[in-house]
Amino acid sequence: MAFAIAVRVYYQDTDAAGVVFHSTYLNFMERARVNLACVATGSLKPMAVPNEVRASFADEVLLPVEATA
Repeated sequence: MAFAIAVRVYYQDTDAAGVVFHSTYLNFMERARVNLACVATGSLKPMAVPNEVRASFADEVLLPVEATA
């Protein structure tokens, strides 16, 4: 199942060069996971919590942007 949400990137999400911090991508993915659970089940409970995440970063996101998670 394909699923995407729009994510607005704020200055607080970036370093001085406007590049999004790697850890912020995990926040975006968690928002997408929670939204997917709401869409799929109509509820947030009960919901499994991931105990491991592996991520590869293909490209950087720069300000200003609205990204899709």
